[in-house]
Amino acid sequence: MMKHQITEISASQRKITMEIPAEKVSEELTNVLNELRRSIKIDGFRPGKIPTSVLFMRFGKEIRNQVAETLIENSLHKVIADNGLELAGQPEFGEIKIAEHEPFVYEVTFEVVPQIDVSGYRGVKVERSRVEVGDRDIAESLERVRQSQATWEVVSDRAAGENDQVFGKLTLSENGKPVPGWINRNMTVTIGENTVFPDSEFERKLIGATSGAAHEYEIQFPPDYDYYRDFAGKLIRANWQISEIKMKRIPEIDNDLAKDLGLDTLEELKKQLSDDMIKQRTQQAQEEVPVKIIDTLLNDNPFDVTDYMVDKELSGMLTNSRFGDQSQNEELKKMLRPIAERNVKQRILMDRIAVLEHIEVSTEEIEKEFQKANSESDMPESELRKKWFEDGLFDLARREIMRWKANDLVVENAVVTEVDSSGPITESKRKKKEENDE
Repeated sequence: MMKHQITEISASQRKITMEIPAEKVSEELTNVLNELRRSIKIDGFRPGKIPTSVLFMRFGKEIRNQVAETLIENSLHKVIADNGLELAGQPEFGEIKIAEHEPFVYEVTFEVVPQIDVSGYRGVKVERSRVEVGDRDIAESLERVRQSQATWEVVSDRAAGENDQVFGKLTLSENGKPVPGWINRNMTVTIGENTVFPDSEFERKLIGATSGAAHEYEIQFPPDYDYYRDFAGKLIRANWQISEIKMKRIPEIDNDLAKDLGLDTLEELKKQLSDDMIKQRTQQAQEEVPVKIIDTLLNDNPFDVTDYMVDKELSGMLTNSRFGDQSQNEELKKMLRPIAERNVKQRILMDRIAVLEHIEVSTEEIEKEFQKANSESDMPESELRKKWFEDGLFDLARREIMRWKANDLVVENAVVTEVDSSGPITESKRKKKEENDE
């Protein structure tokens, strides 16, 4: 009979010492030897009649490794499952020795998903900002609309000034020699936007330029200039051949502006802007509530997770980045690590709540997730279904659905208080606000 002992090294580490009886070792050894006899040929021996001593002499290491691998696979997973352990990292094995007619003893250490206690997940208290749109909001939104409707008109009777656009060919030189890539380069610069060689005098020195004429000036870039490091610490001469100058025409905030946008009056435009802001802010406030609920729950039920779990989550985030594989981007890793840790903790938390609430997942729900994946896959359904079985994706889908249900339960049972900038909205505050609105 197989014997085992589980030792708790720390809150996140376990060691299993396993002993498999000698007769089980001999049985598996016989299976491996018989399979080997059937599959190989050695000169001087009839098929299937190769002596054990010859097989050990030729393939002893491979035979022992195969027996050990099979015995470990058949025993370790059962002990882990029977004791409700969930691995959070790759097992690390101690020295493995196997011999015929002797028990097989091995040790393995591994990190486990923490078994946490969670309380207060029903009735989590959070605050939600009251959605309001004031006169200042409307004024700022109108100004953005006004700027977006601006037009550009050619200027021929004056020099370039603040906020004007300058068009022309630009040549940059250093010590009298043109800078490669900057010879007669077509450029459009809006004076004051600070987008061409930011944090320098490059744009402002265009003030005074005239259309159809040359315009020259020098720029001394500081030694630590980061925006264009090739110019750091250098004195660069700019030579412009100005072809056109334009000024920005910004419409007035009036009925004509509303009509340009397909409305009849300025009041209609204000109402539309107000409605859009209310809709946007309402959606934002609603989206923030579940995040606040989970953050509060995690804060009220603190626990640690292993570096391996966080690293694995982070690796997946970086590999699946919309910018491509970013796994070597150390700065991005540092920035995303807290998010990865929160994701891991949330999953563990939801797993525990799902157990406490006896949440179940039906076969139909899992099949629905499979069919969703099937509709997005180029693989034939039968092959995809086989892959899901082999890769354990059906069980993964079941667990994900359980987590969604647990998350929904927590959110639906939360106590959400609406607050304004001065704190919770009491009945007296609400009445006063209504009186002021009237």
